[in-house]
Amino acid sequence: MPASFLKRRARPLIFLSALLLLAAAVSRLAAQGSPPTLPLPGPHDPVAAARAGQLAGPPPGGPSPNSPSARSYQQIAGPPGPGAQPQVPWATARVFATDYNPNTSGSIEVSVPDKCVKFAALGDTADLSNFHCGPGYPVGLDYRVLITRDNGQSMYIPVKDVGPWNIDDNYWDPADSSYPRPRRLFGDLPRMTPESQAAYYNGYNTVSNCTNLDGSASGHSGGADQFGRCVLNPSAVDISIPAASQLGFSGAEWITASFLWEPIEGLLAYPYGFRGGVFVTSGDLDADGKSEVITGADAGGGPDVEIYQPNGVHVGGFYAYGPTFGGGVRVASGGLDGANNIVTAPGPGGGPDVEIRQENGGRLGGYYAYAPNFGGGVYVATGKLTSTGDDEIVTGPGRGGGPDVEIHASNGARVGGFYAYAPGFGGGVRVATGDVEGNGIDDIITAAGPGGGPHIRIFRPDGTPVGGFMAYDPGFTGGVYVGTVRAPDNKSDWIVTGAGEGGGPHIRIFDAAGNVKASFMLTGDGDSYGVRVASGHWGSAPGDLFVSQGPGALPLVRFRHTDGSIYWPT
Repeated sequence: MPASFLKRRARPLIFLSALLLLAAAVSRLAAQGSPPTLPLPGPHDPVAAARAGQLAGPPPGGPSPNSPSARSYQQIAGPPGPGAQPQVPWATARVFATDYNPNTSGSIEVSVPDKCVKFAALGDTADLSNFHCGPGYPVGLDYRVLITRDNGQSMYIPVKDVGPWNIDDNYWDPADSSYPRPRRLFGDLPRMTPESQAAYYNGYNTVSNCTNLDGSASGHSGGADQFGRCVLNPSAVDISIPAASQLGFSGAEWITASFLWEPIEGLLAYPYGFRGGVFVTSGDLDADGKSEVITGADAGGGPDVEIYQPNGVHVGGFYAYGPTFGGGVRVASGGLDGANNIVTAPGPGGGPDVEIRQENGGRLGGYYAYAPNFGGGVYVATGKLTSTGDDEIVTGPGRGGGPDVEIHASNGARVGGFYAYAPGFGGGVRVATGDVEGNGIDDIITAAGPGGGPHIRIFRPDGTPVGGFMAYDPGFTGGVYVGTVRAPDNKSDWIVTGAGEGGGPHIRIFDAAGNVKASFMLTGDGDSYGVRVASGHWGSAPGDLFVSQGPGALPLVRFRHTDGSIYWPT
């Protein structure tokens, strides 16, 4: 490990006692094997650290901090208010911050108490492996912290170092072991409560004879960091002095930190400010056995298709149509032209132009699904409608097109079609495919658009109806989005529905007979943005769901198990 890992606040004398404490701490993390030893993180200057503790004052909204007898400095008032709270879609905490001299002179950087974040941010795959960080720390996530001061000044700063105090306190993560980056230490603390803050204010992790920063015994008990050092201030983020200068940061103050690699919940598919809605599907585009997340921006976002690994790493993207088209783009994925590829269809105003593209955006083909002058938009899905060959492409028209479901081969040749509802219905038809009968051939599932009631119908590829049901109260006319997911028997698929705009974030799962298998709300705030559910066969039995929302919502893709519980893919 290079010496540059150690921040140059001062030249600490690391005595044998400190090394023993470090070894003890590392041994708690070494269930998978003993990783190398790291130098202790900052702070290293006891005078500066204690002064920062004075500046921290009482905890926000709480009483004065604990004051062990050796801590004789006078407490001064701190800012107890919430501070500037940016409305962002990332995990955010109000924490105390300090500054430090970076290893590289003039470097704009931030330090957080998670060694694995540092390694991933620097692309250090060797240390990610050596320290058993696991797959939850992929190289390629946005490892920056948005620092917002109480006066509203803010700055995005990349992570390049580790500290203060701890190296395994990823306090911004939940302790849930199913999360890809669960909190490694101090999981009994609430999420967003740093160990250093709890140790300083509440005597958390009290050690009977905590050590000074130089490794000597303090002679008193006190809240300690993971190395047994007496915690002298509650700092949970360190800002390099050059970055602090640009930000106007005083060197020790309460700030709001947002961790850009940690979405509130899900994957941020488009810039935070976009509120036009998102369409989502899944497909194993690179044949690695794991499905990618494929999104299409809805109206106002341009014909922007983006591709991500489920862990949030961006894979690529392209414009499916002319860049000035603002009607949105719907997406599907299937086995076409001998490989898994992407199918797109335009929203209102774009003509019925269905396009087939590779992951890199390369065009493989396209055709008009309906009359060229139809401008109501098209919904699209793919499915294995025959026992051999490529998947077929299934389309349903948007508003004004009639309930005309069409089936085409990847070369544009028409294979079949039928009316899913009464010929006079003009609300549009949303489509999905799935083997709901369990016979090895996909069926076509349709849902009525706005004005048609929540009527789900099931058809064989030749148009023969084999079932149907009302997904929601028959009086709901906001339209329904539809998809499929693998059933637990691994022989058939279930039907997944999402209420359309105006209907609440209600997801329901049914078998082919219309029996409810699950019913849950995507969010708990009663929004009416509508819920778009991925059409496809994601995951092993039972499958998992990729879900997005309509206009007005954050441009997130969320992940759910079929029982409604949150799913964090890796």
